[in-house]
Parts: sequence; C-alpha cells; structure tokens
Amino acid sequence: QKIQAQPAYKPVLCECLALDCALHGANFLYCPGIMAYYRVHSASSLSSRNSMAFNRDILNNAVGIEDWWINHGGINEERKKSLLKVYGYAARVSFETDKVTFERAFQALKRFDRRYIPERPRYLKFVALVFGYRNAETIALWYRRLKSFVGNLIGINKR
Repeated sequence: QKIQAQPAYKPVLCECLALDCALHGANFLYCPGIMAYYRVHSASSLSSRNSMAFNRDILNNAVGIEDWWINHGGINEERKKSLLKVYGYAARVSFETDKVTFERAFQALKRFDRRYIPERPRYLKFVALVFGYRNAETIALWYRRLKSFVGNLIGINKR
C-alpha cells in the first residue's frame, strides 16, 4: 500500500519495485533458486541507444535518493560523498551534450560544496583547482575537440 505508481523518473533506468519496498520497510524472505533474470547489455539498451536520457535518469535517481536521505536520517559525510560522486558524474557526462542536465547536476554539486573540485581525472582536478570546475569542463571540452581535430588531420583517428 505504501508503494505508489512509479515516478516519471524511474522507468527508464532501473527496476525499482524491490528498492521501493525496502525503502518503505519491507521484510524480505530468502527463497532458494533463481528469482530474477537480468538482461545482458546490448546495443539496444538505453545507455547505448540514448545516452542523454540514461544520464538524466542517473541524475534523477540521485535527486530521489538525496530527497529520501534528507527525510530518513539526513545527509551525513558518507552520503554527501556518494552524492558528490554521482552529481559529479552526471555533470561530467552531460557538459557537452545536455546543458539542462549539466546545470541541474552543477547546482546540486554547489549545494554540497561551493568550490567543488572533481577527484578524477587528475588533469581535470588540476585545471579545476586553477580555473574552477565549470571553466575546467570548458577547457577539457576544447582540449578534446582539438585533440580529435589534430588526430583526424594527421590520420591517427582513422581506423
């Protein structure tokens, strides 16, 4: 009765019934044998077919988890670290292709750490320390584009 219709953000990324049941205090009983089959990753999976939607779902799930944590025990250091990691990932993968998702992730990062600096990759961490995270992403984007252009120019990107 506590489990309601799936929120709009859940259907794409995960099967959430078991998680929702656990979050609402369900008890689980061990039963021997295979209880579920999971698909093998394929070219038709969402992460391959529509990376923008997949990355939005990652962010939306993180927002949902943050909301749950706020209402169930608060955000401790371990939870904060986890949220920074997933928001950082969402910002990183969406910077070039999905400005709306990047902005949402970036604002979430700033809520937890006004001067957010990613741990990895090391070069991004260094550039972010000097220029700030948003500027570091812009510099990294230009670097990747230049590297690709030069690689195409001299033929090392052709296979």
